[in-house]
Amino acid sequence: MLSTATEEEDHDVDSKWNTIKNIYCKTAKHIVGYRQKKIKEWLTPGTWQEINETKVYRLFSLHIFLLLLKTFVLSSLLVQ
Repeated sequence: MLSTATEEEDHDVDSKWNTIKNIYCKTAKHIVGYRQKKIKEWLTPGTWQEINETKVYRLFSLHIFLLLLKTFVLSSLLVQ
């Protein structure tokens, strides 16, 4: 008899807990709702354009530097 009483109490406690949990979850869902992931675009198309322009300027300046270095080396070889 004692074991059936504790089993009934355990079942009663479990059912009360499930009821409280369900009410809490339903209320939170109704009030807060589900979190929706917002995707933020960190780099705008204008920023990408500036990045590409910077790459072009760097390549151009590197090209000019190499041409000047080449002419300097050739001229120093001719002088010797």
